[in-house]
Parts: sequence; C-alpha cells; structure tokens
Amino acid sequence: MVTFDPHPKEVLLGTRIPRLTTTEEQRRFFSNQIIIKFTKAIAQMNAEDFLNDIIQKYLNPSCITIGYDFKFGVNGHGCVNFLNEWAKRKNCEIIAIEKQMKENTPYKSSFIRSKIKTNPNQAFEFLGHPYLIIGHVIHGEKRGRNLGFPTANIQVPKNKCIPKSGVYKSHVIIDNITYPSITNIGFKPSFNSNQPSIETHILNEFNQNIYDQKVELFLESFIRSEIKFTSSEALIKQIKNDIQSCYS
Repeated sequence: MVTFDPHPKEVLLGTRIPRLTTTEEQRRFFSNQIIIKFTKAIAQMNAEDFLNDIIQKYLNPSCITIGYDFKFGVNGHGCVNFLNEWAKRKNCEIIAIEKQMKENTPYKSSFIRSKIKTNPNQAFEFLGHPYLIIGHVIHGEKRGRNLGFPTANIQVPKNKCIPKSGVYKSHVIIDNITYPSITNIGFKPSFNSNQPSIETHILNEFNQNIYDQKVELFLESFIRSEIKFTSSEALIKQIKNDIQSCYS
C-alpha cells in the first residue's frame, strides 16, 4: 500500500485532517506499506513525472489498484484514464475499484469521519471492522481504580480522529494477547473534567503493569452517551450494568 503522510490537505491548505487510520495503524492492516512524505514539491509534480520518477523508478509495478475517483499530480490532472494510457506504455495493469455503495451512500472517508462523531455504530458498519486506536498507556488520576474498575489511560496521536464521547464495548491487544474490555471516551462529567480522555477497563481481573506500553484498542460498538452521576455508588452500578449488557 502506497500512501501519503502528512495528509495532502494539511500541506496545501494548512488544515488538520483527523485520520481514521494513522500510518502506524495502517501497518496493522497492510504490512507492506510505503509512505511517501507529502511536501509542496511533491504537490507540484505533474502526473507523468510522479509516475515515472517515483512509482516506476522505485516500485516498477506490474499492476496498480486504485479507486474509481483517484486523482494525482498537480491540479489533479492525473486520473484513471491518464493512468491507463501510461500503463499501456509500461506493460502495467490498472485495476480501478468501482464505486461501492451501502444504503445509497458511497463509502467515503469523509462520511465515516462525520459519523464517527455522531453515529459511531453506523461508522463501524461502513468500516467493516472495529475501530482501531493505537496508543500508549499513561498515568491517569486513578479514579477508576478507587472505584474498583482500574482503567488504562490511552494517549493517542493528535491527528487521530476520536469518536463521539460515550461508552463502548471493546477489546484490547497487548503483547499479541486479546482481552475483552469496556472503554469510556470523553470528559468524565461526574468528575467535572475538561480534558478528553480514552480509558479502557480490561475485564477478567486484569492486573498487569502496562504503563508506557503500546496497546491496540478496538472499539466494537457504541453503548451509551456519557452520563453525569450524583454519587460514586450510582456510577459503579452503571458500570456493572454496562459490562453485563456487553458480555452477559
């Protein structure tokens, strides 16, 4: 898989684009990954030069798979037809994936990004797999531990697209071992926090020290929105109910 980093719009428009899948997360799905650092110089290359000086020179492909609306080169002059003409001269096959639709809606990263913030379960359905978040476990305020539900506080890259605040059924992979979990994303309204967080409670009395370790968190389904509780007892009861609803 060949991809650009940073996102072209970040270089061209100076706009931060939340990434559904960071380059590290992409490697979880595509082990053979080539990252082209996107710069203004790359942006100014015409389509022919990009194909000859980068794609053919370094990869010499016999087959290239692209999306139906793929464009490249300065001003997007490179398109499927242009690529087909180039490929004929290079003895290369081009496979253009046709538009994929679900419920009269095309599969688009922009659509999934918007739904991640408003309707996570629909976003997961369009993705076709649980939503992956790779991050490192950092020290938190240990409120969950004091309630009897210790959590792993996960720090993620600033450009990661964070889903809607709320509680999720999830699982984590640590050292190639999968553990069921339940995850809270948001601002912890019961504690008047103004800092967003991703906290995962790993089930089955998990008690390993995983501070500073990298973990792979998979959000499977959105359970409920955040609630502000008036007492610790009410919060504990709700957490137990959430776990039971996910794993009963």
